[in-house]
Amino acid sequence: GSLLLYLPRLATPAVLCYNTSKIIYKGDFFMNQQYLQLYADFIVKVGVNVRPRQNFIVRCPVTMPDFAHACVRAGYEAGAKQVIVRWEDDKLTRLNMELAAEEDLAAMKPYELRSYLDYAEDPDGCCTLAIHAEDPEALAGLDAGKLNRVNLARRTFMKPWQEYTMNDRVQWCVAAVPAPGWAAKVFPELPLDEAVEKLWTLIFSSKGRGERT
Repeated sequence: GSLLLYLPRLATPAVLCYNTSKIIYKGDFFMNQQYLQLYADFIVKVGVNVRPRQNFIVRCPVTMPDFAHACVRAGYEAGAKQVIVRWEDDKLTRLNMELAAEEDLAAMKPYELRSYLDYAEDPDGCCTLAIHAEDPEALAGLDAGKLNRVNLARRTFMKPWQEYTMNDRVQWCVAAVPAPGWAAKVFPELPLDEAVEKLWTLIFSSKGRGERT
């Protein structure tokens, strides 16, 4: 089998495959730390391609602490001098978007930008991984106009950091990891634990061949 993952990094986006013949498909395999670490190792060492002495920034949902820990381990094994984890919380985001004033949500503070630029400007450089495991329905029912305006304000404010990522001045990777909200959306007919397991199985059993785009 092979693991198919879209990895936009360096100057040329690529679709890469990873041989997962070592993975044994049994019941709760995805809960085994060994398999979780295999996936994290691939994403961090191949997808992000962490280099010695780089700062490694990981954005991860609070619902996936074990996977974040696996990525931290992989980062240090690859030679990172520091691994910085930025936790993201769908429920907290919803509360803020629902209850805070739009002008306050859009008024970002300088430290929020500097917390990325300080690492990007480090002579040893940095790289980043965004782990996507959010609930697709997390913001359902909220004011779409407010959400769009706040997100636009934030993207504009963070543009100096985006110049690094969008121009491939830092390595970056976006990886999907099954989370309960996502699994329930894909397999609504299954109990939650079975839905999560089945989504993990789909990731590890994806078929494909490596190709350049």
